[in-house]
This record gives sequence, C-alpha cells and structure tokens, in this order.
Amino acid sequence: MNPNDIRIHIEWEGGPLSNEIAITNYLHELRKVLEQTIRSERQIPDKYTISTWTIRECAFKAGLLRDLYSQNLKFITESEAIAIFCMKYLKSHNISVGENFMIIDCGGDIVSLTTRQLLENERLSLIAERIGNDCGSSSVDQEFLKFLENNVGSFAINYVKENRPYQIQYILQVFFRLYKINFTGIQSEFDTVKFDSKAHQPFLAQYCNEEYNTNKKGIGWSFELKFEDIKAIFDPIIEKIIQLIDSQLRLCDDNCFALSLVGELGKSKYLQSRIKKEFNTRVRLISRPPYSVTAIMRGVNQNRIKNQLKNTIKELKEVKEKNEVLQDQMLLYVNLQEEYKTLINKYNNETNQHKIIVEKLKRDIKGIEEKYQNQIIDNQRYQNKIKLQEPRINQLQQDVKLKENQLKKLEKEKEELDNENGNLHQKNIYLLNQLENNFQQNILLDETSNYQSEDTNQNHINSLNNDILQLSDNLKKYITDLNQDVIVNMEEIKKLLLLYKCSIKITNQKDDQLLIQAVLQRHIIETILSYATKYFQSTGQHYHLEANIVNKASLLSTLLTNISRYRIGNDEIAHVATTKLRQYIYSILNNRGFANIYGEDHITYEHPFIAYYKEELDKTMNELRIVKGQEKIASENLAAIIICEVTKIFWFRLKIHESVIQYVWIPCDVQVNEVFMEGNNFDDDNDNDNLYVGLCYFPLIGRDLTSSNNREVYSLAKVFVQRNQHQI
Repeated sequence: MNPNDIRIHIEWEGGPLSNEIAITNYLHELRKVLEQTIRSERQIPDKYTISTWTIRECAFKAGLLRDLYSQNLKFITESEAIAIFCMKYLKSHNISVGENFMIIDCGGDIVSLTTRQLLENERLSLIAERIGNDCGSSSVDQEFLKFLENNVGSFAINYVKENRPYQIQYILQVFFRLYKINFTGIQSEFDTVKFDSKAHQPFLAQYCNEEYNTNKKGIGWSFELKFEDIKAIFDPIIEKIIQLIDSQLRLCDDNCFALSLVGELGKSKYLQSRIKKEFNTRVRLISRPPYSVTAIMRGVNQNRIKNQLKNTIKELKEVKEKNEVLQDQMLLYVNLQEEYKTLINKYNNETNQHKIIVEKLKRDIKGIEEKYQNQIIDNQRYQNKIKLQEPRINQLQQDVKLKENQLKKLEKEKEELDNENGNLHQKNIYLLNQLENNFQQNILLDETSNYQSEDTNQNHINSLNNDILQLSDNLKKYITDLNQDVIVNMEEIKKLLLLYKCSIKITNQKDDQLLIQAVLQRHIIETILSYATKYFQSTGQHYHLEANIVNKASLLSTLLTNISRYRIGNDEIAHVATTKLRQYIYSILNNRGFANIYGEDHITYEHPFIAYYKEELDKTMNELRIVKGQEKIASENLAAIIICEVTKIFWFRLKIHESVIQYVWIPCDVQVNEVFMEGNNFDDDNDNDNLYVGLCYFPLIGRDLTSSNNREVYSLAKVFVQRNQHQI
C-alpha cells in the first residue's frame, strides 16, 4: 500500500478542518501503512508553513510515536535534501571543507538559489538566504504560448486552453522534445522547423468567430520556428536566472566553488552554456549532477543512510562499552573467586589457631585451680595471724576516736571559713552586676552609633539616587528627542546594537526612536568610563592629582589589610579605620574631583581631563547623530557636565557607602524581572512573563548583587524590553 493512496473520509458538519486535525487524521491512516512496512522517508516542502513541532504533535496524537520527544521522527526540507545530494556529487570533484557551493533549483514555476558551506563531517551551513523568481520551466512554456498567440491568435489559443487543454499539453510536449532541452543557442546546430497548424484547423475553427476565420484563411495556417524565435523565448527567462546567480554570488563575495543545476529546466543545454559563459571566470565548477531530476529523493536517501550509519556507530560504541563492562565484571568475578579461596585458607588457619588457644586455656585453667587451692591454704594462715593481731587493733581503734575529735574541730573551723567565703561571694555578685550594667550602657552607645551610621548610609543612597536622576535628565537633553530636525546615522546605530549584543532590528528613525535613544545613552556611559579608566592608569602630573589620590588610597588600604593580617591586635579597629578612611577620601574626591584648577594669580581653568574628553565625546556623538542650530550649542554645553557626573558616580560615589556598592549591566535576552529593572516600554497589562531584555542602557546598582541572601538594590537597571517571539 502506498502512502499517496491514503484517502480520508470526513463529514464536514462543523465547517472547514484545521491544519492540525487534518494532519492528525492523515497520520492516523498513514500508521496503518507503516505497520506493514519497515521504514518510510518523507520530505517537507520549503514553503510548508506548519511548524515541525505541530507535525510531531499530530504524529503523537495519531499513534505514530510513543514518545512525543522521540528521536526516531526526523524532518528534512526539500532544499536540504537537494543540498545533501549536490554535496555528495561535489565530493567527487574534490570540494574541500570550508568551501561554498550554490544550488540552482530550476523547478516548474520558480527558480530558487541557495548557497551553502561544507563543514566537518559532511555537515552544511547556510551562507546566503534562499532567493528565487518566477522564471522556472513553466515560464518558458508561457513564452512559447505567447509566440503561438502572436501567430495563431490569442482568441483561438484561449478557447483551446479552456476546451481542449490536452491539445495545448501536446504542443508543449512537442516543444519540450524538440527545443526545450536540446536547444544549444548555436545557430549552426539549429534546424528551422515549419509549424503546420492545418491539422489543428478544424478544432481551432469551431472556437474562432467568422471574421477571425476569414482572416486566418487569408494569411495561411503555417509558420516557421526560427533560431531567433527560440532564442527570444529562452533569453528573458535565462536573463532572470543569470541576474539571480549574480546577486547570490555578490552576497558571498564571489567565494563559491561550484554552481550545481537541478530540476527540469536545469537539463536545458542552452541554459547550461549561458551560465558557463557568464560565470566560468568566477566559479571553478559549473555542472548539472547526474540524476538531478530525482535530487530530492536521492538527498533524502543519502541523509537517511548517513543517519543510519551514525546510529550504527553509536550502537557499536554502546555494544563495545557493554562488552568492556562485562569484561570488567568477569575480571571482578575472577578476583572475587581468588579472594574467596584466600578467605577459606585464612579461616582454616584461624580455626587451627583457635584449637591451639583452647588447649592452652585448658592448661591455664588447671594451673589457676591449683593456685586457688594454694590461696585457700594461705588465707587460713593469715586468719590465724589476725587473731594474734587483735590487741594491736584495739589500740588503733582508740587512735581513730582521737582523730575523729580532731576532725570535728577542723569541721567547725571550716564552717567559719565558709561563712566568710559567703560574704565574699555576695560582694563578688554585687561587683559583677555593676560590671554588667556598665557593659549594657556600652552596648546602647554602640547601637546609637550604628543607628547614626545607618542614617548616614541612607543619606548617601538618597544622594546617589538624586545624582542618577540628574545624570539621566542631562543624558536625555544631550542626546535630544531625535525629532525630524535631528539626522541619525542608522548604519552606525545598527553597529552599536551589534556591539552591545542587541538582537532587535531597527527600520527607521521615527518608529525606533526609544531604542536609538537607549543605545546612545549606553554608548555615552561606556565611552566616558573608558576615558576615566585611561586617566586613572596615569599618574605623576599635577592634573593627575585625582589618579594619584586613588592609587595611594588603594595602596594604603592594602597596607592596613596586611597589618591586620600579620600583626596581633584588635581587628575591629583596623576594619573601622579602613572603612572610614575610604569614605573620607572618596567624599573629598566626589566634592572636589575634576573641578576647575587654580592657576597662577588665582586664575582658574577647566580640568584638562574634562577639556580634552568633552571634545572627543562631542566628536563621537556627531558621527552618530547630527544636531543643528541652537539645539546643537545647548547639547554640546552638556558634554563637560555629563563626563564629570558619570566619572564621579561610578568612580567616587559608589565607594563612599560603608560597604562598597557595585554596578552591573543586565545582559540581553534575560527575562524581565521588575525587582531589578525598569523600562519605558513595559506593557500596560502587566503581563511580563514573555518580556525579555533587548538592551540595558543604565546599570543595576546595589550591594552583594551576586548573593541571594544579602542582596540590596539601590538603583534599578533601565532596560528596553522586547516580547519573546520564539515560544514553543
């Protein structure tokens, strides 16, 4: 039974069926066929719009799969099958790994082109996207029919198409046999053919009006198919194909090893000669692989054989691994047998030793019994001696009474000493209570100090957030609102999005205004931070005073850490001193850092760092967007302020807090979490489950950001969000 013979009979009581229901019913019937066959390979057309996951679900519902995620069901598109077929053919022409080849699929309606690259292990990658045009084999047929209309008349041809379409098919088959494949484009190889339509006059006449018939009899029903006529039919179609090939070659910079023609029109000798003439200097090999008419099925079979080979190798590997495990188990069994024999021998030896010990114990018991009898005799002798010692015992008893009297006297003295000791104990308790009260007062003082410190830290955080708000306002003014008077360099903006790994595609300045403003803000902050990094790496000059202070502070902090580590003392004092010192130093830097410099005669001038890099920042921004008139002057006046604000916030303000504050840029494509981020394009429906970060344009600021327990967020990250488009 052939799968193509399957018929599904469904009563359409509820209207048209959905794609999923139709596919499920088809696969249910297909299952009956597959139960009688070993394997069935099916390819998927490239234009098939239903996802492979939907087909997999339908196959599961139809009972073809026991497991929804089974690897036994695989899909391959027609273009992928053709690519595998052509790759196998080009391997015989020594195509190397890393080289590209183009497939020209000359189908019935459309000619489609794809360029692929050969990778290791005969894998293929898509180099250029698939392009195509309606210049396939049927287009040549249409040009030939136009030629007939010009000679016979469109009225007659149209009537024949509608009433005797098989006659049109017969004429097209004659044209296919004589010219469509064998026409070479060389005039010396061409024989002019006289086309006699008299044989067709009876059925043509019955569909033509009388006036047209009369005219036709006057001009004759015969005409010639000349070389120029055939060439004129082919050339417009071939020119389109050549333009497609040229466009595809340009996409890959002419880096192409071979052009492979497949499909019905690919058999045309004239098409092959035109392509070779046009591209033989740009491509090493131009050919039509043998059996290319069946390229799809051959590619499917080759891919199936490759997959079967992989599965066989995998199964052999598993068998080898199982064999190794079995060998290990057999070796373990032999070792256990040896150990068993060893243990048996050991048991026998220990049994013999046990018998020897038992015999020895019996002899020892007999000796002990003899000693016991001797002890009884000795004991009797000692009893007799005790009787002789009774007078001495009486004397000793009198001595004991005397000692007891002395002991009572000593106990009385002990009681007096105990009373004195109790008084001392009460005094000691009183002193301990006083000490505890003093300790509690010290704790209250420490808690008061800590509370004041927490208030100070909160003030730092509030001040930091105010500075961030001020910076955000200045950045918006500096970037401008990007209205129609501002010209944005869209190509450079696209490069910035790639630089910061943003996958969102922009189309024009008006529709993507918010995203352009966001990426410009990110670029300004990153650029200024790179300026500051270069500055703080240099020291020695008077205008490097801020860099000198930062480096010395870092060195002093290291020295204080080392003295705490290698010298005995109070660690708390060292820690507090180090923290306070850092806070004071960076508070001073935040207050006076990069301010105007006093010169001679008390003349002030702009800090060289600000003066130099504000020009660099304006130059960078003018390459990304062009602002004119008064708006440009107002924007450029903000450059120095923004550089100073960014440097102070990220180099000084974050270190004034008791615990050093961190900042983190949120990576792209991370799911949106409103605990850590905010955005100006969040949905109003609060359904953010499918929202992902498109671009972070201001970092997350907080303490212990990598710890889930001690994390504190002081300023939310600002992000531009996108909705997930790849849900399964």
